[in-house]
Amino acid sequence: MTEFLERGSVTLAYDTAGRGDPPIVFVHGWSCDRSYFAPQFEHFAARHAVAALDLRGHGMSSRPEPTAGAYEIDRLADDVLAVAEAAGFDRPVVIGHSLGGVTALACAARSGAVRAAVMVDPAPIANPAIKAFIAQAADAIEADADGSWRTAFVSGMFLPTDRVRREETIGGMTSYPPAVAAAALRGIEQFDGVAALGAVEVPLLTIGSASPTDTPGRPPRRLPDDHHRSDGRVGPLQPARGARAGQSDDRAVPGPRLRRRVTTAQGFRAARAARPEAWSRPRSRCR
Repeated sequence: MTEFLERGSVTLAYDTAGRGDPPIVFVHGWSCDRSYFAPQFEHFAARHAVAALDLRGHGMSSRPEPTAGAYEIDRLADDVLAVAEAAGFDRPVVIGHSLGGVTALACAARSGAVRAAVMVDPAPIANPAIKAFIAQAADAIEADADGSWRTAFVSGMFLPTDRVRREETIGGMTSYPPAVAAAALRGIEQFDGVAALGAVEVPLLTIGSASPTDTPGRPPRRLPDDHHRSDGRVGPLQPARGARAGQSDDRAVPGPRLRRRVTTAQGFRAARAARPEAWSRPRSRCR
């Protein structure tokens, strides 16, 4: 049964189920809702206490006006942790996709708030060029009254072979008010992912799919020499088979098999200290 939490002027919708430790909170992606994690919610409820919420502006939660800061990532993290507290969860594991992925990172950056976090194909964290594109996309979305720009944008997230619920997903993701969708995207663009990564002291797992970055059979390196690679993430991100050739990690499409890597905050801090210039490049504009 869906429950509702009042946080000031915002109402948050969420579901809970199951029993067992550690508790898990699922956080959906940009322009999605809690139903996107329904299979995982059901699976883990057999052994864990689980919760899934609709972020503000999404699903059955209320949609505050997109004033300054209304949809910033730290505000979304506040909502996630408030739902966890309302559900009676003590330091849950937070699992998020896309927008929910960077929200999970923001939760993990808060001392004592969570036990661990999982980012599933997270939104851009530190790449200046991709963040510049996100800012441009937010401007386009705000003017996208008929949803045509978003339809093209979201369609590009799929492989030609992705047929199951494809049209349903595209239709759902383009149905949100343009101002709200744009504000949520700006929250991603403005989020200081570098500072958040540096503050994390709990296990942080990232799951993604992308074009190959390591040759088959080669042991992965936790912190390669090219840790400042173009996607702005730390450590190698292994591809899923069938991922689109040449596709940017930040626009990765989930494939049938996902490889996983753990990033430690200590390793990130060491990388940043070793090559600070890689994390302080001026913002660039996409052409």
